[in-house]
Amino acid sequence: MAEGKLSGERRVVTMLFADVVGSTSMGEQLDAESWTAIMNGAFERIMQPIYLYEGTIARLMGDALLAFFGAPIRHEDDPERAVKAGLALLDAAAAYSRDVEGRYGLRFQMRVGINTGEVVVGAVGSNLMYEYTAMGDAVNLAARMEQTAEPGTVQISEHTYAFLAPLLDVEPRGPIVIKGKAAPVEAFVVRGFRSQPGRRRGLGTGPTRLVGRKTEVAALEQAILQVAAGESRMVALLAEAGMGKSRLIEEARDIWQTGVGDGAPIFSFTGVSYETIHAYGPFREWLQAEAKTPADRQTLHRLLGGGVEPEADRVDKEEIFAFIVGLFEQAIGQRSALFVFDDLHWMDSASLEVILHLMKSTKDRPALLLLATRPEHSHPAWQVLAAGRSVYGNRLLELALEPLNAAESYALMTDAFVIQRLPSDVLEKIQTRAEIGR
Repeated sequence: MAEGKLSGERRVVTMLFADVVGSTSMGEQLDAESWTAIMNGAFERIMQPIYLYEGTIARLMGDALLAFFGAPIRHEDDPERAVKAGLALLDAAAAYSRDVEGRYGLRFQMRVGINTGEVVVGAVGSNLMYEYTAMGDAVNLAARMEQTAEPGTVQISEHTYAFLAPLLDVEPRGPIVIKGKAAPVEAFVVRGFRSQPGRRRGLGTGPTRLVGRKTEVAALEQAILQVAAGESRMVALLAEAGMGKSRLIEEARDIWQTGVGDGAPIFSFTGVSYETIHAYGPFREWLQAEAKTPADRQTLHRLLGGGVEPEADRVDKEEIFAFIVGLFEQAIGQRSALFVFDDLHWMDSASLEVILHLMKSTKDRPALLLLATRPEHSHPAWQVLAAGRSVYGNRLLELALEPLNAAESYALMTDAFVIQRLPSDVLEKIQTRAEIGR
């Protein structure tokens, strides 16, 4: 590496800055050793959420932290991971503040700022000393989001919000004047994630036109019509990553809302890689929203209690499943219902058991269970499909998705990238890379 030269690549990265509010004042009230001990204790706690959501800690800066989501490890949901890490980080800081106040008599608070944008990431410095970092205006905006955030809050830029609008409950801050920016920047305070989010995927400009998949769409329409007529059905979408399972789920939701209507509920749950160790991970936010009575909240507290696995000595497993299924039955009432379980291969074993119990409770009522998973026969998710065959019999439809043909791939890309024409060599390279990634 040449001395002083940045060696890296352009990427869209989500940057998270976190710092201690009023650190200068607190530092003046303590000796250096005490303040160092406080910050070491803080970093020990707040770094854990970054690692949990597979972010990269780029720098520790005395009383602050900078983390990347999307570099060097990239995920399709990096903005979501960053916001979840930020919220968890603040929870950890709030718990730690009780220790600090008890020992030193000081109020310990943190704040988080997040922005998503294109940066250059890589090693910068010289042969004697360098670090992995990101450079670009998007990094500066992330820092400004943190500096203007209220204590104890996660503040995100309009760029990050554009990726996550269907998922979040937010409070708009309105335009914020940022030094060096010609125009004010919109910012949002994150209050939490919605218990039933909207569509999670896309390129930021809305869902693309569905290309191909006429056979699969017709099958989904038929299944939904049968549920509307009072029957129960189960559909399994089986395909490798990037084959369009989630886009078909979007189409099914639209068909359901048109064909069934009357406020027939849709329950959507998605497995994610960073929650595989958490029992009932995909269901947690929904359960917390639905547990409305004191008795339900008490049971939920015993159920979720904070451990990564159910505490069998405190709550019998059958009691757990009866409780969860009971909440679903209350939410459905006498209506038809659509249950969507996306990325089943990322769900924890306890969540898979919930799905098995839902199968049994819905097999004789107008309900559609729509499951999407990768065709990995060794994964526990495959046991759910095997159980579905037993419970639903010929009312189970399995749809194995094949790659789109060349013409369909071209149509999809021209939609996605809002262009009229791709050079043939570029199209060929994209198709080749897509095949490699499957």
